[in-house]
Amino acid sequence: MEKTIAVIATLDTKGAEIKYVKQRIEAAGLKTLIIDSGIRGKPIDLVPDIDRHQVARAAGRTIEELVPLPRGVAVHHLTDGLRKLVLQLYRENRIDGVLSIGGLEGTVLGTAAMKVLPLGVPKLMVSPMASGTYQFGPFVGEKDVMILHSVTDILGVNPLSKTIFDNAINAMVGMVRGSTLPIDWGTKKLIAVTMMGNTTPAVMIMKKLFEEAGYNLVIFHANGTGGKSMESLVRDGVFAAVLDFTPHEITDFIAGGGCAGGPERLDAACETGIPQIIVPGGMDYIVQGRQEDIAAKFIGRPFYPHNPVTVLVRTSGDEMDLAGRFIADKLNKARGPAAVVVPTRGFSMYCHPGEPMHDPCSDARLMSSLRENLDPAVVYEEVDAHINDESFARRVFEVTMGILAK
Repeated sequence: MEKTIAVIATLDTKGAEIKYVKQRIEAAGLKTLIIDSGIRGKPIDLVPDIDRHQVARAAGRTIEELVPLPRGVAVHHLTDGLRKLVLQLYRENRIDGVLSIGGLEGTVLGTAAMKVLPLGVPKLMVSPMASGTYQFGPFVGEKDVMILHSVTDILGVNPLSKTIFDNAINAMVGMVRGSTLPIDWGTKKLIAVTMMGNTTPAVMIMKKLFEEAGYNLVIFHANGTGGKSMESLVRDGVFAAVLDFTPHEITDFIAGGGCAGGPERLDAACETGIPQIIVPGGMDYIVQGRQEDIAAKFIGRPFYPHNPVTVLVRTSGDEMDLAGRFIADKLNKARGPAAVVVPTRGFSMYCHPGEPMHDPCSDARLMSSLRENLDPAVVYEEVDAHINDESFARRVFEVTMGILAK
């Protein structure tokens, strides 16, 4: 069956460019479905398959109602319409991937539509906003959206823009043709695990143990987005259990670090009732940028220069106490089995005696907070080991398997 790429753009300003993209995709043997996300004017050089009137109607409005509105309000309504249309097109098997080209407005619209699609569906945004000085979070979210820097603004097909467009087209054609969707989750003997570099040694040990027991680990980097991505998939029913080995995003949320997970962290497993095991990996530090950019409130604390652009600042006792209360408050409401396993000799790689993260008193505040606030129904265990010790990794494996066996 011939595959189709949906192409989203504001055709009142990007019509000529999308005409070129359409011709190139069809010359490669795939079909296109052009969606006009423009607001102000009529399409240039191209008749869309889905026009801006249809997009507005999908949002419960007319384009005539949207034009007089402030631009941001109008874009908000069109975004809602695009999401509904693109999801419907995908569910009806009318599209196999989404390509969008545009400036800031076009990037907001195009990526919003991409993010409603499942993981694995090819999604590519070509945008001048894809530069190192702009935050990608609002565009990518927790999905596998790819963003290609257009280098120039989007106006005209010239030798430079043509090369960028061709690369995007070739990438999109290749992804759609080679797609192996839907994802085969197997027997769902999958366990979600959070990890950072500071807890990698232990996770590598556990990976082998779980594989020998017939389970596969799906690893999420605890960088603020990783936890959100994991929880989104937890709600999709993908995993048999969650092993939150590195819930560092909680302390960054509490203290104001660069990898904050937000107030909803831990909610997915608690609400869905799947087994979850919490280990305080990475909760003894706060992620900051370069050493010279450490926030004023952290000046004077012990820190470790993790790499040239990242410094790890030691978490305080008060912050550890709050982190313990955060975890206890969530797990006490869990609908399914929950456990907390704590390594008493340190929570990350740089916390041995003499190292910057070594602060047994602050670590004790977390443990005390957990002991005092956790409901007796939540399993709580302290292990006389460092988090990356093989003995600790094996004990976490045993606790997890015990919960799964029940």
